[in-house]
Amino acid sequence: MSDEAHQDLEIIVRLLESSDGCGCHELLEQLGCLTPKFCGSGFKTALAAVSFAHIFRDKEIKEGLASAANELESGTDTIATMAGAILGAVSLQMPEWPTQDQEYIVQEARRLSTIARGQTQDSFTYPDLGHWNPPAKRNASIGWSDGQLAISGLGKLVP
Repeated sequence: MSDEAHQDLEIIVRLLESSDGCGCHELLEQLGCLTPKFCGSGFKTALAAVSFAHIFRDKEIKEGLASAANELESGTDTIATMAGAILGAVSLQMPEWPTQDQEYIVQEARRLSTIARGQTQDSFTYPDLGHWNPPAKRNASIGWSDGQLAISGLGKLVP
């Protein structure tokens, strides 16, 4: 397995260093991500996502996301999501399109940044799944918390 990983890394380096530049389709093809055997492979998908992030590092993020998402039969949603997360983490600009859970993501990024600077922060207490018993009926999981509707074990509902 390590030999295969080493070969995959050599393929990526060769393609990224080629004078022609590296096309996303060519990268996926040479990694084998377009074959049923390796489509969705965790390691190859992660390599493809990191490579896409590298290829699009100096371009518009949405161009990289669209390119990854349009490589059908390659695990497009996972590759695009991972590449987008990497590109978004280093971007100095907020996306111009709506982002699911944007307020939460920004809040957590600020909290983590504060922790990285050595300051204490309140943390979310995750339910202990070893001791939590889910409700027997779906509607039993809905209730009130601090005057707002909430789902047991998950948090407040926002209509």
